Amino acid sequence: MNSMTRRFLLILSCAAIAGGCSSTPATTTIADVPATTTTIVATTTTTESTTTTLPQAAIEIRAALDGYVAALAAADGRRALTYVDSGTLDLYGELLQLAAAPVHVDEMDFIDAILVVRLRLRFSEQELAALTAEDVFVTAIDEGLLISTPGERISFDAFNITDDEATGEVKGSPAMWFAREGGEWKVALGRTFAEYAPVLSVQLEQAAHDIAGVDAGRAESLLSLLSTIEETSIDPMLLAGPRP
Repeated sequence: MNSMTRRFLLILSCAAIAGGCSSTPATTTIADVPATTTTIVATTTTTESTTTTLPQAAIEIRAALDGYVAALAAADGRRALTYVDSGTLDLYGELLQLAAAPVHVDEMDFIDAILVVRLRLRFSEQELAALTAEDVFVTAIDEGLLISTPGERISFDAFNITDDEATGEVKGSPAMWFAREGGEWKVALGRTFAEYAPVLSVQLEQAAHDIAGVDAGRAESLLSLLSTIEETSIDPMLLAGPRP
């Protein structure tokens, strides 16, 4: 799985995770493990009363994720920005550089090319050069560049907290990543969606071929998919670079 795949996945919402998680409010218990730096916060959907105290870190992680999801639902990019880690913005910055450069999408993974062209559709070469990673993140949310958004509260079976990193666990496996920066817990989108890249890539490319026809080439399929998403025709020149 390459870094460009991870970069594109930053524009996706939590839908892939939400689909595998229950939205039922959970009670909590705590299970300590031998490593002193690690705490497992297990959750259940039973009505049994809680007999232990939820660690502050788990409360803050939950609040960060809920805040991010609420900002997505409100299409409030500036608010969502406060809940993501610096790694998220580093990756958005790299993606912005690709959109602003005369780089043909044939040199990119299929799902990377989608966001690059969508950015080129909205901004000229000069405008892209003036944008920041934060601008791109906010635009992705404010203007609906996300593929989909979660409709329900995401729940986990447990939180695995180790120093300044944490994961939300589902059925014993990590489903979402978090990082603590400046004393606050943030949603680590890049690390999270890297895990979902292979499946999402296949799904998007298959969808593009379904729209364009099995005999369509890569570029034609991409343009067909983008035209469907944007509800307008896409200038093929945007595949090669930004407009002047």
